[in-house]
Amino acid sequence: MADKNILNKRIRVLVVEDNTADRALLKQRFSCITDPIFTDFAESLSEASSKKSAHWDIVIIELDLPGSRGIDTLARAQKIFPASPIIVLTGIENEKLGTAAIEAGAQDFLIKTDYSIALLQRSIRYAIKRHQLATALRAERTRFNHILENTTDGIVAIGDDKLVVYANRAATKILNQPLEEIVGSAWPHDLNTERPGSIQIAHRGGETTVAETNVTFTRERGRYLHLCTLRLDSGREGLQRGMVEREKMVAVGEHSSGIAHEFNNLLAAVQANIELMMLRDPENDLARNILTATRRGKSLVQDLMTFNPHKAPQEGETELSNYLKTNRDVLSRLLGENVGLELEAPEKESFVAIGPGKLNQIFINLTVNARDAMAANGGTLTIKADTTALPIKLGGEEKDQSKADWICISFIDTGIGMSAEVKKKIFNAFYTTKGQEGNGLGLNAVENLVEENGGKIVAESEEGAGTRFDIWMPGTTCGTGLTPVNEEAPTRSDGEPFRVLFVEDEELLRMAMSSYLDTKGFEITSVADGQAALDAIELSNQTFDAVVTDHVMPRVTGKQLIEKARPLLPDTVFVLTSAYNMKMIGRNWECFDTVKFLPKPYHGHDLHDLLAKELVLKGKPEATTAK
Repeated sequence: MADKNILNKRIRVLVVEDNTADRALLKQRFSCITDPIFTDFAESLSEASSKKSAHWDIVIIELDLPGSRGIDTLARAQKIFPASPIIVLTGIENEKLGTAAIEAGAQDFLIKTDYSIALLQRSIRYAIKRHQLATALRAERTRFNHILENTTDGIVAIGDDKLVVYANRAATKILNQPLEEIVGSAWPHDLNTERPGSIQIAHRGGETTVAETNVTFTRERGRYLHLCTLRLDSGREGLQRGMVEREKMVAVGEHSSGIAHEFNNLLAAVQANIELMMLRDPENDLARNILTATRRGKSLVQDLMTFNPHKAPQEGETELSNYLKTNRDVLSRLLGENVGLELEAPEKESFVAIGPGKLNQIFINLTVNARDAMAANGGTLTIKADTTALPIKLGGEEKDQSKADWICISFIDTGIGMSAEVKKKIFNAFYTTKGQEGNGLGLNAVENLVEENGGKIVAESEEGAGTRFDIWMPGTTCGTGLTPVNEEAPTRSDGEPFRVLFVEDEELLRMAMSSYLDTKGFEITSVADGQAALDAIELSNQTFDAVVTDHVMPRVTGKQLIEKARPLLPDTVFVLTSAYNMKMIGRNWECFDTVKFLPKPYHGHDLHDLLAKELVLKGKPEATTAK
């Protein structure tokens, strides 16, 4: 569930200011703010302390008050209002003081002579949001520490100097030593990251036990650490190891996808705002660079999401000839000047049954992998798509697949190659040959993406002779994926714009996407949750042509909203958005076949194209394109 939206309730603001004129100016500016706000004033910290029993969403303080000065004022205010974010609003124009206030925990530092009504409103909004995120992060850290201290696996962190810097409770039991003897002492055992190992632990009376060990690299606060996990050998590892590893991956998937879901909302909001900027100024290089960075961020998040079996499938298809031509420059930049690129595209249109978002992840991971294999001496990467009939082996059965059914995408490099032993492990999660530079997720993510789309990946390599990855993917005979319908939204038969109800509890995403659709010609009504959407439907004198709703929301979920709204809007197009798997969301759901699904994260033009296509198909063939 997302954070409580700050615009759904009256924001309670306490201002601590001893200057009468400044208080009057603040009252006037608060009256111009569009957000619903309740304000109260205090002339000193002692007077403010008498109001601490009330809940305050934000506290605004002057640093120079009767009885307190400077950063000491902020520190005292934090003790009085530990649960409220604080904004410093002062007449002291001092850059160092502002930096010190932020470092001390203030959410913002505003100068009285240099702030507008819009800046004050934005500062209050962002301060509350940042405070909510920080509170959630602290709770997450507490939960994570609780998990570390209560897991049955021992976990020991060792620095580059071989000294132990951390050990959890289970490690002290397995090693049979108190924490103070472990932390700060030299780690006496092997730190081989290539394969699992074991250590013998001596006990009183001459008895020994054996613990299995696994060592990996990680980076923490600018330094590298060895993480060693310990598990007592129970003698049943042959029967249990597979189940344990699967449970670990499921846990990693669930945890990472939860973080990715929230992060994707923020990235989508940033991206939508940048797309709005580029609509107004297509030549804005800074906006283009930011947009490229957000897309790379989404690709990284999707790498994490590939480990979650409940994530939303990025359905679709991609025409390979155009894809290879379009992405030549991107792939060349990834390879660098030392590595050449050769592309062999199919002569005719060839559609592969995988969306461009997932295909991007596959291409980027395999291209970077090839670049690293040729980093020392340079070389050439050849990428080709082959529609010639070749024998492949899927599901243990060898078949001669026709070119209409299967397409083979090959990545062939002239790098250092791999030994047979390394080749056996390259698709294992967290296995890497790049030492501290790798995380071991890239090839595992590629394999997951290929297999979940019905394909198969095969690697061939010899030491010193380069590496070849063949990816077999189901093909389609023609394009059936979503393609842009019009640059603008179509209009109704009466010439009026289509009316869309947009429901999203993430404020930044809701505002950005609503603005994007508005620029495309739709008439937008946006609300923060399902209950507000139902109120809008019941109170509106006009119907809505489409309802776009997130699924995971407070009070009323997207599914519940659609179930309640369909009888009221029988001719409306319903679109459900989520980062989770629609098949899991819609299991045994009677509305499943009549609802359109748009996986998160999505671009503004993805939503525009879907709405334009569905609204025209919804019995309105006479629709025309908006001017």
